[in-house]
Amino acid sequence: MPKDLPRRKPDAEDMPTVLPLLPVRDLVVFPYMIAPLRVSRKMSLEAVEAALASEDRLVFIVAQRDASDEEPTANALYRTGTVGVIMRMRRLSDDSLKILVQGLSRARVQRFLAEQPYFQVRLDHYEDVRNQRSVEVEAVTRSVRTNVERIAELGKTLQPELAMVLQNVEEAGRMADLVASNLTLKLPEAQALLENDDQGARLVKVNELLEREIGILEVQNRIQNRAKEEMTKTQKDYFLREQLRQIRNELGDT
Repeated sequence: MPKDLPRRKPDAEDMPTVLPLLPVRDLVVFPYMIAPLRVSRKMSLEAVEAALASEDRLVFIVAQRDASDEEPTANALYRTGTVGVIMRMRRLSDDSLKILVQGLSRARVQRFLAEQPYFQVRLDHYEDVRNQRSVEVEAVTRSVRTNVERIAELGKTLQPELAMVLQNVEEAGRMADLVASNLTLKLPEAQALLENDDQGARLVKVNELLEREIGILEVQNRIQNRAKEEMTKTQKDYFLREQLRQIRNELGDT
């Protein structure tokens, strides 16, 4: 198992209920996901500094609804996000920070305790709804593993160890989160997955997204192959015409 992947999520009761909130643009961080983030806004810098000053280095990561909003208010943020731990931090020359965060568990904002100098929130931590292992869940699990391998074959860049890791994952929710964090999803799609606390339903949705991605990649590959074939034919015709011209010149046939 890759060293950066947690062996298990911490239990909800083990998590602090009050944390600094870090708003992010165009990204939903899932549990088990490792993501590099660049932090430059004042409120975000303050939130990260507060997290780093704590013993556990935890921060609540939430997507903002409008990526262009430079100073989002509480109403501009989604309420469901991911508690993450700051694994590494580097200060850059322009006074911004580069951090590496690892998602741990889902949580919802119960209420905002402060908005200045950074968002501080009280959270409701919750566990996934656990589905009894069934034939249907097993079938979807196998389909997800197969589809992940197929996507890699079609040329999509995935976390190198993902297919191997999935062979050892039996929990439907964890599998859904690991795969979702590797897909290129629109923000509302990713947020809907994050908010879905039914493990089985979340895995079914992830499998549907995998199949959609496979369809897109197959069409894309066919288009690229046709373009290559046309290019090859054009190049071949060009060289044949050049050879014919050279032969005519040699024979004095103008």
